[in-house]
Amino acid sequence: MKLSVLIPAVIAVLSCFAGADPILNGGFDEDLAHWEVSGYLATTTGLFLDPNGNPDGLSLTPVEGNSFVFLRTGGQSSEPIYTQLNQVITLRQGELVRGKFFFLTDDYSPYDDFASIKLLPHNTNQMEIELAYVTVRDVGDFNSTIKWRPFSHIIEPNQVGTYTLELKVQNAIDYLLPSYLLVDALAVLSDPNCNFMLAGDTDGDCKVDFFDLAVSQNLADADEIKYIDALARSWLVDCFYDPNQAQCVPWITTLPPAPASGP
Repeated sequence: MKLSVLIPAVIAVLSCFAGADPILNGGFDEDLAHWEVSGYLATTTGLFLDPNGNPDGLSLTPVEGNSFVFLRTGGQSSEPIYTQLNQVITLRQGELVRGKFFFLTDDYSPYDDFASIKLLPHNTNQMEIELAYVTVRDVGDFNSTIKWRPFSHIIEPNQVGTYTLELKVQNAIDYLLPSYLLVDALAVLSDPNCNFMLAGDTDGDCKVDFFDLAVSQNLADADEIKYIDALARSWLVDCFYDPNQAQCVPWITTLPPAPASGP
């Protein structure tokens, strides 16, 4: 049998079993596609510099890909005091939800602005799952988390179901000084032991194979071109078998120490 006939047949079969990441555009390389946006300001960027113009201040680049999302609260009385992104996802037992965030505030205590990343259940008998939460008190006045911070959660049997994934930053008490939330590398992994970021790995099993290729059959043309390029760069890479391959980027899960709060 010719490969030109065999390969499409294999892909068709595998597409029935392929478990694609339920979070769409979790790396924000497609701008804000697939996300519902509300509030003051949300945009994507590939570089975040100190918003106060300090040339020696912080500088952040994407965890993976070319972009991350930037959320900002309003800083005037006529502006919304929050910004929020939502996406509906369905999660299965044993899946690992993970990502990275950064929080920066221009505010000070007791004006305890906050940022949160949550899973809000559609089943009223389930509890919300808090993936990340940080406030002005946590980082200190006019301070930040210093660098990207990771978060992760494994779905328990009683947590299986449909959720709204919510990313949010909000002013507290007043609205005069803004705070910022950056998020990147949102993903759901089928194997919670997969501790690598691997381009083209859609089912989170730390390798790129025909199961990942099957996912491309359901993408729009523009997305398929980007995805096929990622597949080509990582084709048949298995980070469990050989974690030293250049495509296997370790997922660092150690949190840096939180800065001390101001007086």
